[in-house]
Amino acid sequence: MIELAKAYDELLLELQAERPTLLPEDQKPWRERFSKALQRLSLEETPRLRLEAEFLEFGPLNRVLARSEVTEIVLNGPKDIWYEMEGRLHPADDLFLGPITYRNTIERICLEAGTLID
Repeated sequence: MIELAKAYDELLLELQAERPTLLPEDQKPWRERFSKALQRLSLEETPRLRLEAEFLEFGPLNRVLARSEVTEIVLNGPKDIWYEMEGRLHPADDLFLGPITYRNTIERICLEAGTLID
């Protein structure tokens, strides 16, 4: 079985490190290309779902966001994620697989919040 980091690198290479278009009406062609590229890797379910989360959702933030008791999330970089719960900061137990998907996630968050980043 192909390891997660290698699968991430292969997806980036096949997609030519493209960022998914942020406009919803333009996402379908990119998502189709992503799905076909992911299928070619023949991954088991767990790494496949993790890569889908990394590229199409909020990656390692999904599990943190699912916890209602989390009051704040601090992103200092792709490998430096913290969350506040019950007044204390905790390191996240999952990290972004790379800087490209980290940046894409930040852009999606900003888009949903109606703000921009430079």
